Amino acid sequence: MACAGAAIVAVPIPGKLRVVPRRTRVLTVDSQQLVQEGLAATINREQDMTVVATASTGREALDDVRRYRPDVVTLDLSLPDMRGETLAKRILGEFPQTRIVVITSAQGHIQARRALDAGIHGYLSKAAPVCELVDAIRQVQAGERMIPGPELLQTAERRLETVQWKH
Repeated sequence: MACAGAAIVAVPIPGKLRVVPRRTRVLTVDSQQLVQEGLAATINREQDMTVVATASTGREALDDVRRYRPDVVTLDLSLPDMRGETLAKRILGEFPQTRIVVITSAQGHIQARRALDAGIHGYLSKAAPVCELVDAIRQVQAGERMIPGPELLQTAERRLETVQWKH
């Protein structure tokens, strides 16, 4: 997937009013400080985005969502105090307008299916290029979804059915 340009540059026209869009407010949630700082640095380089807070647990994330009302939450599925899917449901239950992009190292199809069932709007691997992250934030903020292809979802559904039949 090709990545779009990182920022839009506006050229002021003398004598004309210019509308400056509000920056997309982002909360990053990851239990690893290095990942949090890398995400924040990447997002804060964009002219149309700003990180309003970072959180390392689900409880911190809920507090930060209530306090800062971010437009977009980047969320790792592996948190020390709760599953990322549970956190996504809780955030969306209180703030349905919030958009959630999962950024995870989880490789399993089952995790992707659970995250999608929780209502997330985007799903990325931590191995994805940086430009895909900023594109995903822009896309979900614009009301679109950035989700795995149908092959991944079908595989996840088949695996879930297999697991359910074994029990």
